[in-house]
Amino acid sequence: MKQTEYFRTIRPIKHPEVTYEQCLEVVNNPIHRQVERHGRIRLWGRSTKTGRIIRVILLADGQTLHNAFIDSRFEKNLMETEE
Repeated sequence: MKQTEYFRTIRPIKHPEVTYEQCLEVVNNPIHRQVERHGRIRLWGRSTKTGRIIRVILLADGQTLHNAFIDSRFEKNLMETEE
């Protein structure tokens, strides 16, 4: 899968707990999907490795990984976006 420079260089430093394989797992099996105003796509999924919820951000093309991190506030964030 394509990756931004940020995903390749900065994300591993800021979020080393999330692996590329976990990102692909979320992309291939999201439990929730949301398109941001500027077109980026947020995907949430549960890691089979850790059981934690991971948020993956794709560019608007839907094919380029931009960011990924553990989202411990998933349920709260989901409720706020649906209001």
